[in-house]
Amino acid sequence: MNLITSEPVARTARPIEGAVVNPRRHLRFSLAAEADVTTLRDGRHLTADVSEISPRGCYVDTPDTFPEGTEVRVRIRHAGDSCELPGMVIYAHKGWGMGVLFGDAAAGQYAVLDRWLAKLARKASFR
Repeated sequence: MNLITSEPVARTARPIEGAVVNPRRHLRFSLAAEADVTTLRDGRHLTADVSEISPRGCYVDTPDTFPEGTEVRVRIRHAGDSCELPGMVIYAHKGWGMGVLFGDAAAGQYAVLDRWLAKLARKASFR
């Protein structure tokens, strides 16, 4: 399996009947990071933690969630660096957190995310 894209290298096995198929196209990595999440529409803001991240989104741990479909800006701080990405809340678990799908951003912002993901992928490959 390709660690960055989570695409299988070879497709030889057939799914087991009744098995739940993971629809995600990218691997998620555990990450301990701080985040500021701000709604684009009315500027509501919360500070939270990011516990999982992928090239396309993250999971924000917070008891206070925004509703699904809310457009947000997420600033993530980790290992002395930060990136700021637009996104949309794609699911919310009240009292627990929410999943954010990243949108288009400046290449420099994604460069920071790519560095973090490359480091996390290297760590994962040594396990």
